[in-house]
Amino acid sequence: SMIFNSVLIAVITTLITVTSLEAADNPGGRIVITQNGLNYLSQEGMQYLKTYLHTAQIEISDQKAGDSTCHITLTNIHISGIHIEEFSAELGSKGLTIKATDLTISGGLDYSFRCLLVPGSGSIDLGVSASDLSLTLLVGDNDGHPSVETDGCSISISSVDLDFSGFAAGILNLLHGLVDGIVKLFMNNEGCSKISELIKNDLSPILQKYPTIMPIEDLVEIDYSLVDDPTFSNVDLQVDIKGEFVSIRPDYESPPFPAPPITQITESSRMAYLLISSYPANTAAYVFYEEGFLHFNKTPADLLPANKNIPTIGITTVLFQDLIPAFYNKYPDMNITLNMYATSPPFLKVTPGEARLQGSGVIEVAVYDTNCDNAVVHAFSLEVDGSTEVKVGLYQTAGATNVTGEVESLDLEVTVQDTEIGPINATRITDLIQLLVDSLALPLVNGVANVGWPIPVIDGVELVDSEIILGDGYILIGTDVNYQPQQ
Repeated sequence: SMIFNSVLIAVITTLITVTSLEAADNPGGRIVITQNGLNYLSQEGMQYLKTYLHTAQIEISDQKAGDSTCHITLTNIHISGIHIEEFSAELGSKGLTIKATDLTISGGLDYSFRCLLVPGSGSIDLGVSASDLSLTLLVGDNDGHPSVETDGCSISISSVDLDFSGFAAGILNLLHGLVDGIVKLFMNNEGCSKISELIKNDLSPILQKYPTIMPIEDLVEIDYSLVDDPTFSNVDLQVDIKGEFVSIRPDYESPPFPAPPITQITESSRMAYLLISSYPANTAAYVFYEEGFLHFNKTPADLLPANKNIPTIGITTVLFQDLIPAFYNKYPDMNITLNMYATSPPFLKVTPGEARLQGSGVIEVAVYDTNCDNAVVHAFSLEVDGSTEVKVGLYQTAGATNVTGEVESLDLEVTVQDTEIGPINATRITDLIQLLVDSLALPLVNGVANVGWPIPVIDGVELVDSEIILGDGYILIGTDVNYQPQQ
């Protein structure tokens, strides 16, 4: 049952990190497998076929031929070994055509005959040479999962070598042409039938198990279902992907913005490319915002173990003694609490050479008033608009590759929203707010961004020598592939 599994799975699903969406929508990304990728997979496929096919057994029902004078019945036709001289995979408008040329097939069969009223039986050693196999596959979308079916198959046999054994071998050698025709007909019809059964019964179920949903947090997951049937050209295989982060809440509503049109790429030097628009990142920002992940409440218990970038006195009103004297004078040496939250989902914009994240939020500052039994008293609120460059990268471990982000510092603009302590000069406190945000909020953001989101691949696939290019509205990951079939 392993005859074509390794080859076809590698060709079809090596990088189908795929997702699905209604046909009217734009995809969130695109997977492109180039001719270089197919050439590599063809070379690997030839080795896999040599490994698995040499022990392939194909049993068929009796084959009969002859006339009233001589009648021969062939039974238990089987293949014991196959040698493939050359293997290739070609892209066409209908799908993927796999070709194996210069096949040498060895095997055997049993025979029984009656000729001029003389019965007999024995075995035949079978050798087939200079044979070609052509198999066309249609790769499609089956309810969000990749699917594959046979669209055409042919086996061309140039030469059949038959070695009869048994007491009447000399007589049966006279029937070589008759047996030759039976074997050729069997190999073409029954051989293709067995291959089609293998694809239907073995390969298709494997593709149906390909993960289309992957969890990120307890309430968040990524939809990786196919958008539509993959498209073929004479140079590559393309699979459009949805790439949308979603909440598992039943009442969750999809983002109010559509995916932008996907960019066409012309790069072809690598085996495969993953083209990602800004849509996946922005749906991630949207769902994390909706689920409250961008709301941080820092109490004295969180703040007093001083961050290395914050003075060792901790977060108290002493920090504001010189910047907002009225605040310190009203609440001297008292602990404060910070309530920081986004007021809208952050937005990622990708331009050539840079990915920049923009967002807005509020910081509410309150004090624990020791004169009122440590009651929490609101002091002032600040509106904060920020932007930052996001360093996009890949984190690779055994069997997994994640697209990651890293934010080093935010460029902030601070304005006063309200105050209970008198006038505040927003310009004077911007540097302090910058320090607090970088020290307290960014580690939480990077804790999620550094993990990133996974690229789903089949077992045994490793992305190697990957590179990232930031373009106009997209992130392009070019990669080569190393494939080792799993046991």
